[in-house]
Amino acid sequence: MYLIISISYTPEAVKAFFLTFSCRWYIIHTMKRVNYHLTDPQIKGLKALSKKTDTTVAEHVRRAVDRYLASINAGREAKY
Repeated sequence: MYLIISISYTPEAVKAFFLTFSCRWYIIHTMKRVNYHLTDPQIKGLKALSKKTDTTVAEHVRRAVDRYLASINAGREAKY
């Protein structure tokens, strides 16, 4: 069985494809696998949130870390 897909090769479509591919390629190669210890309630909460929002646990952890680091950096800038 073969699947035939018609693709438009307009300059805009090609540019959009390469920008998307480039961004995804960059994201894939900048992530590192790490291990941290969480409590059972934290794990259960993350899994429930993941199921409710249809987003991976890892993505929720990344977002939480980003928010935490931003708040720490904002606090440092406010002091000076």
